Amino acid sequence: FHPSLTPIHQTCDGRGENLKIRKILLTTDFSDHARQAYGCAADLAKRFDARLHLVHFAGALSTWIPGTNQDHRIDSLTSALSDEMNHPGLAGMKVTPNLQDHRWTAAHQRTLERELEIDLVVMSPKGKSGLTQMLLGSFADRVVRHASVPVLVFRGKDNSETLEPRM
Repeated sequence: FHPSLTPIHQTCDGRGENLKIRKILLTTDFSDHARQAYGCAADLAKRFDARLHLVHFAGALSTWIPGTNQDHRIDSLTSALSDEMNHPGLAGMKVTPNLQDHRWTAAHQRTLERELEIDLVVMSPKGKSGLTQMLLGSFADRVVRHASVPVLVFRGKDNSETLEPRM
């Protein structure tokens, strides 16, 4: 567990009460960038005896591609999400996979946070830059802006499995 994460339990919720972390939403797009946060989310879940929900938003891409079979795509994503349960960063954890069969929107995010009673979102962004960042924006930025709960954003250290939060 990274020592700089220990103060998280002292964070106030605006009413002067300690933040209680019982359920953590961990986002994934199955990329190496997303997987960098798995170990840290698992550490937080262990430390706070919290439930971990691994979530993937399937998106709307297949509706734009002619000839794409939606059922096959959902089956493939469900299988991929199940495979993520075997990732070493999640070893020994009880993780609930959650495939959202629609694209991400702020409303979908807040609804998911409310329905699952999420206390914390954990993610590791891809770190887009340049024209891609300007045209598409950052998923992490949108999640942080629209979340109804605290969001912990991780960036991996170069050439290391160790993660360190950026302040």
